[in-house]
Amino acid sequence: MTAAGTTSTSFDLAIDGRTVPARPGETLLAAARRAGIEVPTLCFLDGLRGYGACRLCAVEVSPGGSKVPANGGGKIVASCAHPAAPGLDVRTRSDRLDRIRRGILDLLLARCPASGEVKEMADRFGVRGTSFPPDLDRDRCILCGTCVRVCEAVGPRAISAAGRGPGRLIATPFGEPSPDCIGCLSCAKACPTKNIAATDDGLRRTIWGRSFERVPCPGCGKPGATAEQIAYYVKTYGWEEETLVLCDACKRAKTTRTFFGLMRM
Repeated sequence: MTAAGTTSTSFDLAIDGRTVPARPGETLLAAARRAGIEVPTLCFLDGLRGYGACRLCAVEVSPGGSKVPANGGGKIVASCAHPAAPGLDVRTRSDRLDRIRRGILDLLLARCPASGEVKEMADRFGVRGTSFPPDLDRDRCILCGTCVRVCEAVGPRAISAAGRGPGRLIATPFGEPSPDCIGCLSCAKACPTKNIAATDDGLRRTIWGRSFERVPCPGCGKPGATAEQIAYYVKTYGWEEETLVLCDACKRAKTTRTFFGLMRM
């Protein structure tokens, strides 16, 4: 250790006047959160590379040696995508940043007035309603693209952004059930506003207009992953089918039996 909280490969930067250790390749958001400093986000998801779509995580930065004025004045960057650097001075709250966040939330409330997550975030910053005509026919999508990037990370690439301007939306190709979708629900679970509709009815799952058969756990019969998801993971990642079809409870039970079996040897 070279100093309190740092190692020979880490470095220090300042966030809101505090000295914070950071690691090479780490983003400002990651460094701030590790230090217990809250930065608001909507589109950020652990495990995905920061994209800066919603811009709510915006912070002000000033290069090493200079300070960001308390009332703002630094360069505005998305903390989820901006790399931490030695000596950087960062401010996560200022009148300027709050104005930017309120403006973003004002627009989001107009775009998706039914989103409870957007309303909750807006309330935190004192935005009680939108100054724009709300689009009451809209869904809860904020067009952050997180669902698309998660689908790309898993592999199928079954959904994408389509259209331009006010008509832009997330959809399957031509709005038809995608043959590439495996029904894994990764997109629905990643959506920050819970906009992607998916239903499980016994052994049947429906998402993006397509129905899937879920494979029952051989141990207890509980519905599990879809047949398409299991086949994809076996083929793409080389995972064992036996592991994929067991539910979490049966996996734990199997591990426990194996452990005690080894203990008796």
